Amino acid sequence: MNARVIIFHLLFILFSLALFGQKKINYPTVEKANIYDIYHGDSIHDPYQWMENLEDPRLKGWLEDQKDILEKKKRQHVNTQNLNAQLYSLYSKTIEIVDSDYEPELYFESEKYQFDYKTVRNDRTPELLFKRTADKRYRVLFRMRDLRRNKDDNVVVENVIINDDENLAALFVSFNGSDWREVYFCDLIKEELLPEKLTFLRNTSWLVWHGRNVYYDRYNTSEESEITKIARGQKLFFHNVDEPQESDRLVYTNQDTTGKTHFRFQKLGPEKLFFSYNTESRNRFYSVLSTVSLIDKQSFIPKNFLVYPSSQDASFNLEAIFGDTLLLSTTSGAPNGRVVKTNIHQENQLAEVIPQFDIPLVDVLKIDKDKVVAIYADKGTNKALVFDTQGTLLKSIEAPAGKYLSNVALDKKREGYLTFTISSFYHPELKFHLSLDNFKLEPASRLEMPYDPEELETKYVTYTSKDGTEIPMYLTMKKGLKMNGKNPTLIYGYGGYGITLRPNFDEAHTLMILHGGILAVPAVRGSGEKGRDWALEGRRLKKQNTIDDFISAAEYLIENKYTSCEKLALNGSSHGGLIMTSVMIQRPELFKTVIAEAGPYDMLRLENYSAGYTFTNLDEFGSVNNKTDFDNLLSYSPLHNVKSGIKYPNLLLITGDSDTRVPPFHTYKFLATLQEKASNESLYHLYVIPGTGHDQGQTNADFSDYLIYKYYFLFDQLGIEFYLPR
Repeated sequence: MNARVIIFHLLFILFSLALFGQKKINYPTVEKANIYDIYHGDSIHDPYQWMENLEDPRLKGWLEDQKDILEKKKRQHVNTQNLNAQLYSLYSKTIEIVDSDYEPELYFESEKYQFDYKTVRNDRTPELLFKRTADKRYRVLFRMRDLRRNKDDNVVVENVIINDDENLAALFVSFNGSDWREVYFCDLIKEELLPEKLTFLRNTSWLVWHGRNVYYDRYNTSEESEITKIARGQKLFFHNVDEPQESDRLVYTNQDTTGKTHFRFQKLGPEKLFFSYNTESRNRFYSVLSTVSLIDKQSFIPKNFLVYPSSQDASFNLEAIFGDTLLLSTTSGAPNGRVVKTNIHQENQLAEVIPQFDIPLVDVLKIDKDKVVAIYADKGTNKALVFDTQGTLLKSIEAPAGKYLSNVALDKKREGYLTFTISSFYHPELKFHLSLDNFKLEPASRLEMPYDPEELETKYVTYTSKDGTEIPMYLTMKKGLKMNGKNPTLIYGYGGYGITLRPNFDEAHTLMILHGGILAVPAVRGSGEKGRDWALEGRRLKKQNTIDDFISAAEYLIENKYTSCEKLALNGSSHGGLIMTSVMIQRPELFKTVIAEAGPYDMLRLENYSAGYTFTNLDEFGSVNNKTDFDNLLSYSPLHNVKSGIKYPNLLLITGDSDTRVPPFHTYKFLATLQEKASNESLYHLYVIPGTGHDQGQTNADFSDYLIYKYYFLFDQLGIEFYLPR
């Protein structure tokens, strides 16, 4: 070896040592304000509270600095093309081949009209297409660009409610993923938009046609920022589509003017509404189910048929309509759920149709003039039970272990048949027919994929949490994977509001599994895996149970040699983002990296803005106005528990810049606090998705960029090779 070669090698080694020795990151400095909030006598310093003003010029400069950190990281991603090709293969080559006699699901349809979406440009949201049912081809009804308020707006039609009799359609439109809605009306004969529109509706708002008129609910006008304002003053109006909104007639006002609770309504026959609302009497709150006759347009008088005390322990939800008889699912006296029936002409008269079982009820669907299907969760699988309206069991359909049965409906092409789907964590939905005559089961589709799903499997295991509670968990991996403590593992979760993450296909998760990774989805307390009581065990003052359950999941995976701390990651969105960052703050040594998306991280100020003030969230987390709730929120709020000098896992925070459900300042304040206090040996950085809200409103291009960066970061952190093993 000559001298030049030796010198070159020495220089390379010295350069490498210097490069990898520079572990500390110089984060941008940002102004800290002398702001303190007083809660029950406690003074809480909030130096970045000014970031809650999203128009503050200081914030713009800080976000530019964060973007520089992100772009520098992107430039180090030399295998982006390879990862992009693999993700594209899974998204484009995973194809469902459907039988010719199967009617495909459409986004919006009626007897006369059908609607669909088509992406024309990847940097724009999809166009809305429509056709008459008898026509062969769809056509563009109007251009999305015509609805833009600003040239860069991402405009999405989120819902279409069709009036066949009048050949009209109401289009619920969202701008930049906002939860606020505008409604446009379209003449389907002339194929043009009408000049008048409705404003100040929410994502929870609804509309019912009545001739060329509609009943709809809206909220008070406000000059506040659309991202942070609270929806207050819900009212029901009567609107003629040919007249301006200012001419609408007020027919009902929500008694709760605070914005914490909301009434709901839907059509119940041609001249009647189903109407649910909340009321207060002698300092007690009640939930009310009622009907309203629409024959007299000048009056709106709810006729109550069920009144019950508002409580976490009892809820009633309309599931099916059989004339004047309604089927309701309820947790009243049944934490796992049961089905009762009531007559709308008889007040507080309930009769049980389907009793509570030892497994939780997930959903109830009307499937025929005299049949319903009840779907239950059962230890890593689920089953659909077909009943008649008297509660007689007719058929049981069970999904294979680790898979999920859903989308049960009447077959549109084959009279007397049901359709349903079965999905898993590693393959998309497969469709099936079921005869209601002889209950014979037939496949209705097959899959073509760029991998063999038979090489993958999902196991349903249990582990012990901190307080001794047994927690179930789905583990999806390659068959025969060695438990050597070296497998890249992603714990993915949500854990709140009684919502359970069922086996559902995700292409990017599947790619990680094909690379030898493990996807772990714990069914923690706070979810609905084991019914109402399981959800309550992770709610409000018991939120720490949810956090402990995820921590114990990590410990189980490490102790049983599935993975190690250096190969373990966390990911969650919204409530899941909150929980994953709380887990990270409490047990940083357990994880290599964390990806948290659109989470609320300042739990003391959550209720000050937008959806944080609703009863749903106050019920889930509590209120700082209550001393016990305040102490509890402070104990796990990620923002308030960052410790100086602690080396936390490398962190990627993701948010939409127009998120009206969890405003992006939660992410900004948490990141600023980490970069200020925590050890700068770790990477804490930000990915902002432009023109999007709470996981909605993305263009294909924005989604692709987000997906590639997120999974490149994950693969890189966990040491996953960017080339698929042969």
